[in-house]
Amino acid sequence: MRKLLVSFLIMLLPAGLLAGDFSAERLARARAIMTYNNANWREVINYYTADVVYQDPLIRCEGKDELHRFVYNLFRMTPFELVVEDEVHSGDRYMSTWVMTMDFFGGRMHFETEGASLLKFNSEDMCYYHRDYYSDADIWEEIPVNGWAVRQLRWLHRHKVLKDLPEEELAEMARPQAGLNAD
Repeated sequence: MRKLLVSFLIMLLPAGLLAGDFSAERLARARAIMTYNNANWREVINYYTADVVYQDPLIRCEGKDELHRFVYNLFRMTPFELVVEDEVHSGDRYMSTWVMTMDFFGGRMHFETEGASLLKFNSEDMCYYHRDYYSDADIWEEIPVNGWAVRQLRWLHRHKVLKDLPEEELAEMARPQAGLNAD
């Protein structure tokens, strides 16, 4: 799943980008951004430009001041940990897949999700774009009132898209296609 996400994100890169260099300083900053925590976020926030755009499925921050408020309140609300599992970097782009764990309400509600991030850097090795991709349904599923509904929607979707194929479709799949080698 993670490899698939990274492959998908690579497709979003402009043609030829993978041939560029990614400096050691840029890589260090990207890794610090991806793993910032309650102890170091005040230092890491300085790796963003004044006009940074941050977006995830739940919020969009425009500008470093707005991002600062978001991160400050996020860490006041809940401790979390993000562990990078895979990364790709080249030119001005850094992408990673990760697992994030959070505890809400003093640890009474635990949440874990997989995701991916895309960071873009300027020529001064400052991050001007940060996008996190993950399923916010993973969060809503952990909330008691919403959890049942999210689980039902996931079950319904899965059973609708993975139901058995009709006989005529199975026969069509077995028939050799024109222009394809049947071996």
